[in-house]
Amino acid sequence: MTQLHPMISRLLATTLLVALAGAVHLLVIQPLQQRAADLEESITLSESLLKRLAQQPGDPKALMRRRDALAQEKPQPTGLLRGNNESIAGAFVQSFLTSTIEGRGGSVRSIQVLPVRPENDLRRVSARAQLRITAIGLRDLLHRIEGAQPYLFVDNLDIRSSQQPGSEQAAHEDVPLLVRFDIYGYMAAAPAAGEQL
Repeated sequence: MTQLHPMISRLLATTLLVALAGAVHLLVIQPLQQRAADLEESITLSESLLKRLAQQPGDPKALMRRRDALAQEKPQPTGLLRGNNESIAGAFVQSFLTSTIEGRGGSVRSIQVLPVRPENDLRRVSARAQLRITAIGLRDLLHRIEGAQPYLFVDNLDIRSSQQPGSEQAAHEDVPLLVRFDIYGYMAAAPAAGEQL
């Protein structure tokens, strides 16, 4: 076995030692430093939150009065359609849908109120809509329906482009789409006293 020149041997040993120190730093020390910095940030955030909470008044009597006042207020909406009868609820769905479509730049081709049907102790009031609208308008329309009060739901969504495949405009978001879907909401199961069906 040949021996290396002492200078090369020292240089090789020093290089190995530096590489080992670098690996230890990258694999052990640096992750520990990052974890310590993350914990320090979390502690600072928790301390600032604790100071803010300590400044909040905590008068138990005032909290009880506020609780009682909230309990006496009107109950929150249940998400059910309102109206004296199914016809009024259907008209609400139809009117809401028409104004929402037109407000998003779309045009209504038809809206048909469907027969009411019982479902899980409620009455399902539905309408079927056909419309023309752009992709952006459709996105805004669906967001509006999703956030509506009373709660409304979209079903059987069918979207078709009114442009021929391969046309240059078909890639743009302002291409008119032909859209068809059902929208529905719920009423209480039993008709109110004196409700006309």
